[in-house]
Amino acid sequence: MHSYWEKKYWFGKTDFTIVGSGIVGLITSIYIKQKHPNASVQIIEREPVPKGASTRNAGFACFGAIGELLDDLSTMEESEVSKTIALRYKGLELLRSTVPDKKMDFKLCGGYEVFRDLESYEQCAEAIPRMNRMVNSVTGIELTFHSQSCRLSHTCSKTIFNQYEGQLNPVRLVRALRGQARALGVEFCSGFTVTGWEKVGHNIKVRLQDCKLELETNILVLATNAFTYKLLDQIDVLPKRNQVLVSQPIKTRLDGAYHYDKGYVYFRNVDNRILIGGARNIDSNIESTSSFGANKKIIDHLTEFAQRHIDSDFKMDYNWSGIIATGLSKSPIVREESENVIVAARLGGMGVAIGAQVAQQVVDLLV
Repeated sequence: MHSYWEKKYWFGKTDFTIVGSGIVGLITSIYIKQKHPNASVQIIEREPVPKGASTRNAGFACFGAIGELLDDLSTMEESEVSKTIALRYKGLELLRSTVPDKKMDFKLCGGYEVFRDLESYEQCAEAIPRMNRMVNSVTGIELTFHSQSCRLSHTCSKTIFNQYEGQLNPVRLVRALRGQARALGVEFCSGFTVTGWEKVGHNIKVRLQDCKLELETNILVLATNAFTYKLLDQIDVLPKRNQVLVSQPIKTRLDGAYHYDKGYVYFRNVDNRILIGGARNIDSNIESTSSFGANKKIIDHLTEFAQRHIDSDFKMDYNWSGIIATGLSKSPIVREESENVIVAARLGGMGVAIGAQVAQQVVDLLV
């Protein structure tokens, strides 16, 4: 049995309840409180800290390497690819206006797409003028991409540089967002798993696993991204697991964020170490999961790549996995699922870039 105090102050009725305390959930709570200062806003999180991808990603603030964009254009209309670019670029601008650069260790260091074979490089280099026009048409920035020599290693002689990409510290970002949310009066309820809800009159009753009480709220926002399929059966959300490795301290230092193989592999400097991750495409069936864990095939692939192309002394010191959400479309899902229930999901591994924009779309729907 819960106490009178717990029932009244932890499980009492709220104006807004957000499920998920990752980037989208946190920013949504901040934007709601900024717009409605007197509203009661509560975030429910099943873990002490968010565990999907918000603090388990590589900290890339990017909006698309040419190899990735060309791959998208092979299956998507140019207008859709342009929308994706705009969402990511403007999302990063909105994020930086929400959280000061210093608070999240944001650095506008640029992004490099590296190539191991001449054919792939020439295909992407030929597309530079077209890609610059596309980016300019939706962002207003000019000459985003240009070709230059690669100082990485003799095995990667050419790169395409994107001067507007950067990197950040994902934990410091989430800490800053949690601090803002708390300062605005957002309440946090951790350690509870939402299993469902039902409409009762004008309110929503939220069911919690292993708890006899139900939360009551006016508006429910589902910001659980890759895990949304557990709450909604008919939703185009496919979880994908990404592996991330960090080396022991190493002499090689990288300036900037690096992409390879259409963006599936990415690496950067972290303190005096090398971070490398991705490559889920080489074992895509196994990595289509919402379960955390190590994939030896991918870890070996990333280690070999790092030793061959970055630094032969690369030795793994840390490794972990994060769960992102993909689907048939690269566009995020932001919609009213039912009356007073909003869903925000399928961020496609771009939560850092588009999280703030998705949160703004949620708040716009609430209005």
